[in-house]
Amino acid sequence: MLEASKNFRAAIPDLKAEIEELLIVNDGAVVRYSFTGHFTGGFKDLKGDGREISFRAVDIYRVQDGQISENWHLEDNLSLMQQLGVVKP
Repeated sequence: MLEASKNFRAAIPDLKAEIEELLIVNDGAVVRYSFTGHFTGGFKDLKGDGREISFRAVDIYRVQDGQISENWHLEDNLSLMQQLGVVKP
């Protein structure tokens, strides 16, 4: 997970995450995010050209004893890969 995050930050160094919605229920939380930035680094064999990137993600957390014990992460990878130029629309 950390390696994937490091590689992603290298591709989009100015990546910003905005929390659009946060729901807390019992021992869990659901967070809906909007990510934006500019593809100025490298991703796989592609070199960034400065294009704007925008995609959404959702994380579902389970908390035990004040610590995150489980995490499910879902993101719109198809839109992201299309914007990076990895997948053609």
